[in-house]
Amino acid sequence: MIARRTTVRATLSAEGVAGIGTHMRQGRS
Repeated sequence: MIARRTTVRATLSAEGVAGIGTHMRQGRS
């Protein structure tokens, strides 16, 4: 359960970072 939760958290973090990067890029443009 803990490992599964960590994996989900890592996935959400990765998606969040990618989303922020795209958002910042669009904002700068």
